[in-house]
Amino acid sequence: MKNIVLLVCALLLVCCSANRSVSMAGTYKAPEWSIPELVLARLKNMSVAANEHLDLKKDFTFTYSNCSINGSGHWKLNNDTLLVYFKKKRLIIDELNDDPKYKPATRCDSIPWKFFVSKNGTVIKYFEKRKNGRTMLVELHRY
Repeated sequence: MKNIVLLVCALLLVCCSANRSVSMAGTYKAPEWSIPELVLARLKNMSVAANEHLDLKKDFTFTYSNCSINGSGHWKLNNDTLLVYFKKKRLIIDELNDDPKYKPATRCDSIPWKFFVSKNGTVIKYFEKRKNGRTMLVELHRY
């Protein structure tokens, strides 16, 4: 009897976590930043992303775009962290894709982007420390 209870609990845990992942599926976009918000970010030595668009599909694939890059790959949810694995990244200005100077921007490696998910799942945030010392903030809201 004890084994059956443990088995049922484990099954419920797996089912509930899978439902949470599927419920993350949807379209996420960057908000329109106001001038005061942009100034405050600059004072905090931060950069904010604009024109970001992330579409998480129910089959755990995604498409991503911003003002300079289009990409796609797969995603998974690990507790309150959304892991985004790129399989393809291309610069919007096609001629730059073959320029060695821009190769790092299109590199797809096994290290995912890690978005932190809000408790209600409607806001996801990604922070990246840049070489210039600035912190890049990508904040996306579900639409």
